[in-house]
Amino acid sequence: MRKIYGSEKFFSFLFNLFLNLKALISKIKKPEIYFSKKFLLFSASIIVFNSGNIFAITELSKEEMKKKVAASGISIGIKGAVFYHDNSSIKLIDTQDSDQAYINFHNIKRLSTYTTGDIDLDSNGYTNHLEIDIINPQDPGSSYDNPFVSIKCDDWGSRNYINIEEINFNGYKIGSLDIRESSTPKWNLSLGAHNSGIDMEAGLKSKIPQLSFNYGNPSDSYYLGFTSFFLAKNFPGSAAFPDDPSNPSTWNANGKFKVGDFQQNNPATIDIGVRVSDNSPVISISAPMSGSVRMGNIHIKDKDFGPAAIDGIIVHTMSIEIPGRDLGDI
Repeated sequence: MRKIYGSEKFFSFLFNLFLNLKALISKIKKPEIYFSKKFLLFSASIIVFNSGNIFAITELSKEEMKKKVAASGISIGIKGAVFYHDNSSIKLIDTQDSDQAYINFHNIKRLSTYTTGDIDLDSNGYTNHLEIDIINPQDPGSSYDNPFVSIKCDDWGSRNYINIEEINFNGYKIGSLDIRESSTPKWNLSLGAHNSGIDMEAGLKSKIPQLSFNYGNPSDSYYLGFTSFFLAKNFPGSAAFPDDPSNPSTWNANGKFKVGDFQQNNPATIDIGVRVSDNSPVISISAPMSGSVRMGNIHIKDKDFGPAAIDGIIVHTMSIEIPGRDLGDI
């Protein structure tokens, strides 16, 4: 029988990790979190077959790194996990401003539930897990030039409720925010790199049944609300049930709204550098995107404006610089 061994620090680490996990799980309602067999075997092999100091790390050469291929990845299932967040205040301060300008969010409450791995939300006959993988250029279906991390889930059962009682900007009460029962049945996040920054693709299919913002002081407040807010690739309809953009009851969201596209080798990018013209620091963001946005109703104060549909959005190039050029004292 092979013995399991490790340093005293390692076993102390395991014991503290167990206590932290136990404390975390005790806050989750009926958690059932499980991993694929491959991941469990991989984890067991680390403990059983590693010798000496288990935390020892060996640096790989560039040639060795090029030979490494992650083919299987990790699959994670979650069932009935419930999270509740309650923050009395979150304050963001501009430390470089002599007046210390700030924005403060008071009494933030969020309730979220998550399930994946045993549900088929799009009725395609498959129950998808949360998948984490490293995709290489030589992998089938990859058209991106470099390796990248892929995190995705095509059956993500979620419900989110968010309430911010008060938003305060430099002492002025801007208003409050309420988001009810938002869901994201499909989403993905891909992260890669180029010489000077980050490459990214973010996609999601999302619905927010009710989003409302009460702005102004409580004594003189105004209401801005959206119902049935959708982000998706398109709304195709069918011969039996044709899509009517003016009738929310016919809407059937399909696919994901995307920012960046690795398949087309056109990712969103984030770079931090120095502007050549004046040697000032700058954050440069490129955000190509595609998809459709629909809202079942737009309500402002006491007026209903009805549904709105923006279909077939294709943004080939959108560049953002922070700070921008010729915008105030930069």
